[in-house]
Amino acid sequence: MSNRAARSVSMLVLIGIVVSVCATALRRELHSRNTAITVPPQGLVFTPKVFSFGRVLPGEYAGKFVLTNTSNHPLNNIMIRRSCFCVLLDGKEHLDHLLPGESVDIRFRLNAPVPMVAEQALFVSLPTGVNLARAEIKANVASPLPQVKHELINLPVFMRKIPSQATEKVFVDMEIAPEVQYPHITTDAPWLHLSTSKSGKYLRLTAGADKFATEGSFDVPAHLNYINKTTNSTMDIALSGTISSEIHIDPACVSFGLVSITGGPRVERCTVHMPTYTGGPVLLRSTNTELSATIAHKDTGDVILDVHLSPDRPGEIKGNIELLQNRTLRAIIPVSAFIQK
Repeated sequence: MSNRAARSVSMLVLIGIVVSVCATALRRELHSRNTAITVPPQGLVFTPKVFSFGRVLPGEYAGKFVLTNTSNHPLNNIMIRRSCFCVLLDGKEHLDHLLPGESVDIRFRLNAPVPMVAEQALFVSLPTGVNLARAEIKANVASPLPQVKHELINLPVFMRKIPSQATEKVFVDMEIAPEVQYPHITTDAPWLHLSTSKSGKYLRLTAGADKFATEGSFDVPAHLNYINKTTNSTMDIALSGTISSEIHIDPACVSFGLVSITGGPRVERCTVHMPTYTGGPVLLRSTNTELSATIAHKDTGDVILDVHLSPDRPGEIKGNIELLQNRTLRAIIPVSAFIQK
């Protein structure tokens, strides 16, 4: 064999040795890394795997899982994650370590404010991001008001017998779940006044709007508050309805504006629309001696009034003209003026 051929063979042998050494070192490095981070999937176990509250009413409910390390490895930096913000953890969302065979309680609360089928979960993972265990949380959240759909209560029409005054009361009877105790409905709308009473399996809602309520349709948020067993609970609902008047006044308020005291008596006209009026005597009276009214014309459904201003002093004048039919107050017409010298 020539010297050149011998050198080639030696070079090939040397390259083979280097490749073999590098491959061995690489396998050892990979084995070391895998040993540090790889954990068998069965390393963490939830007990039970499914926590079901069964049929419940809207509210907040507490439960508990037990998390156990069933592997032969200590597990560090364990993260506990939730599938939804409606699941609240009563404790840490991070565990520093869990030794082989060690268990820890994972306490949680399910917040279910409205009827729904709740299916949520808890997950545990390591910093690698791999989920090692999953626990399911289930609940069939039933409505405390079975006949109310989509948490919306439609109210009868609120009717004002007298313009600019409170409406007549309306009533709604609703079936209520038997486990509901001490129910009452509240709202943040200051002009809407509510009261509730329970009789057997029914809840009666009584509602009325005050004189400050605007006529027309409305939708306002409300809350059904009650005791479920020993727990205070709340379900968010909505109230929908319409406010109307039997009688309309045009204009709604008689204003004389700025008037000189030397200008003498003044007269403004207004019409009271009364759909149920078919004639007959009508009485007018004033709450201010500087104001008076007379009937200019009467027709089916309408009474036309002349409102008189007879000032005897400077300053602001306010008062009401009241219309009565058969001794019943049917309309109030606000009147205002400012008298200057």
